[in-house]
Amino acid sequence: MNKDQEYFLAWLAGFWEGEGSFTCSNKRGAEITIAQSFDRGFKVLHEISAALDSYGIKANLQEQPVRINTKRTGSGWIIRIARSRHIELFLKLIDPYLKFRKEEIKPKLELLKNKRKRPMWDNDEIKYLEDAYGKIPTKIISENLGRPIEGVRWKALSLNLQFKNASWRHRWSEKEKRLIIEHKETDIVLSRKIKRSPAAIATERWKLCGLDRIAQAHPELIDARQMELF
Repeated sequence: MNKDQEYFLAWLAGFWEGEGSFTCSNKRGAEITIAQSFDRGFKVLHEISAALDSYGIKANLQEQPVRINTKRTGSGWIIRIARSRHIELFLKLIDPYLKFRKEEIKPKLELLKNKRKRPMWDNDEIKYLEDAYGKIPTKIISENLGRPIEGVRWKALSLNLQFKNASWRHRWSEKEKRLIIEHKETDIVLSRKIKRSPAAIATERWKLCGLDRIAQAHPELIDARQMELF
């Protein structure tokens, strides 16, 4: 390791101690995040993401809104490291340079290592998942199998079950449809009211309204190029 790499890792360790987090639980899985606001934050996180990629660590850079009292004031950015091996490698790289949070991460890292020792899915578990996924809440499936929710979701994704037997999750009530058409605030605000994701709400609005009605009710959602179509 050359001096430049040592300087970068020392800086990254301090930056993460001040701006980052490490969460790990049996129910929610594990994740390392670093968040920043506005364009300057994007540039910093972009450089970190690119540097971590050179170490073989996948760090997803995503946009998230900055809000004050539910009102959006700008764009924020966040790096997420969610793969167990990549989390362990990240912590191993910065560990020699940590000053304040070494004791905090020790029990979480031990839990993460224990989670990786979970047994492989057997045929009975897979059969139950195939029969139940999308028909009953994932939380109940998780409790019945004794596996974390994120583990159940990832296994369902690997089995291509996310779009099968999911009518209970995807069926929209008339009340929800009316709220989607009439709601004047952002999709994120509405998502908190009806417990649906903003992306699902946006998709359903397109199905219900069409571009012309969306332009009339929510002109802020239609950019200039789309408005030229009318």
